[in-house]
Amino acid sequence: MKLDLGLALLAIVCLSFSAWADIPYTCPANGTYGAMEYQYNGLAPVNVNLHEGEYTEIYPPSPGVYARVLMGNMHWNVNNYDEWANLVISGYGINPQVSTYVNDYADRQTEDRMTTPSGNGNNYENYEIKPVFAGGAHTQSGPVDINSNEIIDFYPHGREISGDQFPPLATATLRDPSASGQYTEEQSVWLYAGTVYDGTAKEVVANAPELAYKIDFTHDDYGIPYSTCSNYGSPSCADTDLTARHRVPIKFLGEDWIISGMGFPEGSGPDSFDSWTPDETSLAYAGSSFLQIAKESAYGVVHVGENITAGAYSVKLSDISMDESHVALVEIYDSTGAMLDEKQISPNSTLIWIGPDATHLRIHIYQTQPGYTLQSKWAEMAVYTNELTLTHNARVDNGDNKYWKSYLYWSKNPANNYVPTLKTVILARDYDGALQLRKGEMLGIIGNPENFGVTFGGLDLNESDYDTLSMSIVTTAISYSPTNDVTCMDAVPLQPPASLLYVRSQMASPFFIGMTGISTDHFYLDLNNIGFSAVKGVNATNLYYKQSGISCYFNVSMTSGSILAIYELGDAELPSLVLSNVKTNTSHKGQLTITLSEMASGINATALDRLYFDLSNQTAGVWQFNGSANDNRARYLAASSGTSASSGPAQYSTSAFFVDPAFITERGSVFKSMTTSQATVKVAKRIGEAKYYLHGANEPYDSQVVDLTMTDGEIIGFSWGHLKLKDVVCEAPQPKNVGMKYCEAVKGAYGVSYNTLLGNLEYSPALDFNGDGKINLSDFAAFGQHYGSAKAGNLNERVWCYNVIQSMANSE
Repeated sequence: MKLDLGLALLAIVCLSFSAWADIPYTCPANGTYGAMEYQYNGLAPVNVNLHEGEYTEIYPPSPGVYARVLMGNMHWNVNNYDEWANLVISGYGINPQVSTYVNDYADRQTEDRMTTPSGNGNNYENYEIKPVFAGGAHTQSGPVDINSNEIIDFYPHGREISGDQFPPLATATLRDPSASGQYTEEQSVWLYAGTVYDGTAKEVVANAPELAYKIDFTHDDYGIPYSTCSNYGSPSCADTDLTARHRVPIKFLGEDWIISGMGFPEGSGPDSFDSWTPDETSLAYAGSSFLQIAKESAYGVVHVGENITAGAYSVKLSDISMDESHVALVEIYDSTGAMLDEKQISPNSTLIWIGPDATHLRIHIYQTQPGYTLQSKWAEMAVYTNELTLTHNARVDNGDNKYWKSYLYWSKNPANNYVPTLKTVILARDYDGALQLRKGEMLGIIGNPENFGVTFGGLDLNESDYDTLSMSIVTTAISYSPTNDVTCMDAVPLQPPASLLYVRSQMASPFFIGMTGISTDHFYLDLNNIGFSAVKGVNATNLYYKQSGISCYFNVSMTSGSILAIYELGDAELPSLVLSNVKTNTSHKGQLTITLSEMASGINATALDRLYFDLSNQTAGVWQFNGSANDNRARYLAASSGTSASSGPAQYSTSAFFVDPAFITERGSVFKSMTTSQATVKVAKRIGEAKYYLHGANEPYDSQVVDLTMTDGEIIGFSWGHLKLKDVVCEAPQPKNVGMKYCEAVKGAYGVSYNTLLGNLEYSPALDFNGDGKINLSDFAAFGQHYGSAKAGNLNERVWCYNVIQSMANSE
C-alpha cells in the first residue's frame, strides 16, 4: 500500500500518545487506484495504474495472444491490512467467436441455416464470399481471374475474421529500408464448416471445416512491386532494385518475417501475364510465381574473419572464392568456440545446417565481394530460423504443411511501366469432407509455424441451461375434484386405479395448463378414456393439475390436437406439449402422441421443431411408449422454414425420422432416454449456439474469463508472462494522526511493536528491516539507507515510520 504524502506529512506526530493511538481510516470512495505490472517473458515489466472501471489491453509478442484487464472494486484500509482489488481478465489467447446454430453453417452469414444469404439471392457484390481480392467479375462460384478460372477452391461463403476482431491480425505498415516504399498489409482468416449432430460421436461437431489465411497489400490498387526501380524495364534497373534484395518486413501469421525472394508469373500466349493489361479490379496468377519469406534472427555485412551470432551458434566468414561463382566459405561454431562444421554457400542461396541439438540454421548469402585483400572481401549474409517458399497452386511443403497450398495473385502498375506487383497471398487447406472437429479439437493454421488455430467449442449450453422433462406411465392413486372445488369437499379418487401419464419438470411451475392460466411443475393425463384399437383416434380425456395451496387435483378436458401445456422455458418463447392421434406405422400404434414443440431459430418464431413421443396400448389398458420393448427411439421433425432442415448441412428430410437417445435437437435439447414406461428429455431453456474460436495455437481456446480478487504483491502467471497487483494506492489526502498503527500496517506487521506504557519495542520480524534481531531506530534509518533488504520497502514509508517511532520514544 502507498499513501501519497508529501514531506510535510513527515512531521513528528503522536507526542501525546501514552498508549496505542488506533484511529481507523478508510480511503474515501473513488480515491484508490490499482498499481499494476505486467511482464512478458524475457522483457522489461510495464507499469499501469487502473481506477475502477478502467482497463488495459495487453498484446504479448506471442502470436495469437491478447488479454484485457478490467479493474473492478478495490479496497484500501490501513488499520486492517486488507487491501485488495477485483480484476476481470479476459481474452488471453481468445478471440472472436463465430456462433452457429445446430444444423447451421459457419459461413459469411451465420444462424440462418442457409448457404445463400437470406434475401440476397445472387447479389454477391454485398459479400466478400471468398478469401480473394474483392473486385472484378463475380459469380455464384466466386470471383474469377483473367483466365476465367476459379480463383480458389474454397466454399462460396467463407467467414472472414479480420484484424479488427483478432488483434494479432491487425493492419501493419511495412517500410522498404532500401527504398522510399511504404506499404499497408491486412491479414485475415477464413472459416467454413457445417455444425451438425453426429450420431456416432453422439455430440454436435464441426463437419468438413475449411480454413484459409490471407494477406492483402492495400496501400494501392496494385500491391508490393517486384522492383522499386523508378523506370521499370530500363537498362538502368539493377538487381539491387529488387524488393527481394531489400529485406522488406512482412507480417506472416502475426509474426515479423522478411521477404527474401519474389518471382512474378511469366509466360506467353493470349492469356499470359506478359500480354495482360490490367485494370484496377483484376488479378492474374500463374504457376511460375513465388514468394519467399524468412524468419530472420541475425543479419550483417561480414568481412573475412568476422561472424554473426544466432542463438547458441556463430557463423564466421572465412573466405570468398576467387572464381566466377564467388561462393562464401563459412565456419560454424558453438557457444564454447569449438568449430563444428565448414560449408560453401553461393550468393542468393540458403544453406540449411542441422546442429547436434537438432537446431536448424538457415544461412543465407545475399551477395559476396571477392576482393584481393581480407578487408575488401565481404558477404551480406543472414541466419534464418525459418524460411518458406510459397509457390502458386503448389504445396507449401511436404512436411508439416502438406495439407496446405499457396495461391499468389499479381497485378501490374501502369504508373511505372506495368511493373509486376504482388497483391494477395492466400494459404488454403485442402478440402476434406471426412474431417470433423469434436468439442475442444483444433485445426491449425498452418502446420509450421502453427501460430494460430480454430477450435470448435461445441454448444455453449451448461447444466444450468437445461430443464429435465420426464414422462412416466404410472398407476398412482390421486384424488381430484370433479367440480374443481377449491375446498376439495367433493374430491374422489380415480376409479378404478388409473393408468396415468405423469409429466414433470425440474423448474418452478413452467407448465401453463390449457386455457386455465394456472401454472404448475407437473400434471397427470388420464389414459383410461383413450381407445384400444390401432386405428381409433384419441377420445376426450382428462388432464389433472394441482394449484398451490389446494389439496386435491383439478381436471380439464382435452381432445385430439389440444394443447396440453404451454412450456415456458425462460427465454420468452412458447414451446408446448400437444396431444394428438398421429398413427406412425404398424409397429408403432400411435394412438397417442405427445409432441414437444420448441423454437430453434431467432429468425422465424413461427417455425417450431418437434420431438414426438408415441404411446400405444396393444393390450387393453396396458400402455407403453412405442410398440416394442426393444425400440427406445423418439421421432424428430425440423421446421420447414426459418430453421430449414432441407437446406441445412445435416441429412434431414422434411418428414419426421427416428432418433436414438443422446440425439440433440436444433434448439440444443437432448433426448436422453426411453423405455416402455418412461421418456426423458433435457430441454434447453434457450437456443444453444455452437462456437468457433480463433486463437493462439498454444493458448486456451475460449475466452477464459478470470474473475479474481488479488491482494498487494500477488502475481498470476500466464504462458506469456505474469500480471502483478503491486499495490492498492489511496491518492486522497489523509489525516496526520494515524499514529503507530499506520506505521505497523505499512509493513504488514502483526502484534504490538511499540507500546509507550511498557516503554519498549517488542520484536516483530516484519519491522526488523536490517535483520539484526532487534527492533530499534536503526531499523528506520534516514534517507538513502536501505540495508539491501526486501523488507525495507518504500523509502517514504520508512521515513514516516522512523518519525512516528522517534516521536513516541521522545514522549516517554
